[in-house]
Amino acid sequence: MDYKRVKSGREKGLVWLALILTAVILVQCVINIVLIVSNRQTKAMFDEALQGQLTMQEEINSLKGIDNGNTENTDNAENSENTAEQLKSFAIMGNAYAKNVLKITNPKIALLNIGSEHHKGDEIHQETYKLLEDMQEINEDYVGYANSDKLWCFVVCDGLGGQSFGEVASEIVCETVCKSFEKAPELSGKALYRYIEKAASVLGEERESTKSNMSSTIVALVTDGEKAVWAHSGDSRLYYISKKRISQITDDHSIAFRDFKEGIITFDEIRTSPNQNKLLSSISDIDDLNFDVSEVIDLKKGDAFVLCTDGFWEYVYEDDIEKSFAKTKSPKEWLEKMLESLHENEKENNDNYSAIAVEV
Repeated sequence: MDYKRVKSGREKGLVWLALILTAVILVQCVINIVLIVSNRQTKAMFDEALQGQLTMQEEINSLKGIDNGNTENTDNAENSENTAEQLKSFAIMGNAYAKNVLKITNPKIALLNIGSEHHKGDEIHQETYKLLEDMQEINEDYVGYANSDKLWCFVVCDGLGGQSFGEVASEIVCETVCKSFEKAPELSGKALYRYIEKAASVLGEERESTKSNMSSTIVALVTDGEKAVWAHSGDSRLYYISKKRISQITDDHSIAFRDFKEGIITFDEIRTSPNQNKLLSSISDIDDLNFDVSEVIDLKKGDAFVLCTDGFWEYVYEDDIEKSFAKTKSPKEWLEKMLESLHENEKENNDNYSAIAVEV
C-alpha cells in the first residue's frame, strides 16, 4: 500500500473520503478513491523559474540525470558564477522537472555546500540557503494513510526546519507512523503513542546524521468507523463533526492558541496573530517527546473528521467546514466546497495546505 497518497474508500457501509491539497498536478479516481489537487502553485513555479532564465526545453537539456537505483541527481547550473536568485530558480525548475517529467512524487531539493549549517559556504551559498528556506514551492506537508482489516490510520504532517529539512521531517514522521500501524494495528491511545514514539526515534536519528533541527507537526486519527482515537503535536488540527455541529478537538500547541486560552486574543484572531507560527511543541526527537493523545470515543453514523495543516485552516473557517458538510450530498462535493472556500478566503497564501476528510 502506498502511504504517500491519501485515499477514500467504501468498506462495509463505512465511507471514507480523503483529500490532499498540495502544489502537485494530480487528479486520480481509483476504486472509490478521489484526489483533488490544485495546479496553481505548480504553474507559478514554472513562471518564476523561467523569468530571465533559459527556455524550458533548454533547461531540460541542461539537466543531467544519474540513476543509481534510488536517486535522481539533476545538475541545473554548471556556471560557477550564478547568483543566489538564479540558484533558487534552478531549484524551482528541478523540483518541477522531477515531479512532472521524472514522475517523482516528493523530490528533495537541497543546496550542495560544504556543510548543512546556514552559515557555511561563501556569501552566495548563504544567500541561496536563505532563499530556499523561505521558498514555499518546496512542499513541507506530507499526508498518508494505512489500513488493516477494518482499522484505518490517517496522518497529516507539516515539516519544520528550513530548506529541504522540513519536507524530510514530515515524510519520516508520516510514513513511520503508517508503517508502525500496519505492523501492529490497534485502536487505542497506547498503540497510537507507540507509533508516534517510533517516528520520533527515527526522526531523531536523521537529525543526528544531518546535524539539523528538523521537526514536524502531526495529527493522526485511528478509527474503525465505530470508535476513534487521535493524537497531535504542533498546530495541525483535527475537527470533529457530530450531529452536523463542528468542534475543534485538538488545541494548537502555539503561542497564539495559548494567548487565546488566556483571554489575550479571540479565537478568530489566532489566524492573524504574529505568534500563530510560533510552536510550543512538535515531533523532533525521542528525548523531547511532547504530544497529546485522546481517549477512545464512540462514533455515530454521519460523524466526520477533518485533519489539516495550518495552511488549510487559516483560510477554511469552521463555519465553512460545517455549512459545506450540511449542504452537500456526497463527500466529494464537501471537499470541493472546502477548496472553494480556501480560494475565496485566501489573499496571498504562500503556505502549503493539506487536509484529509473522513466521513463515517
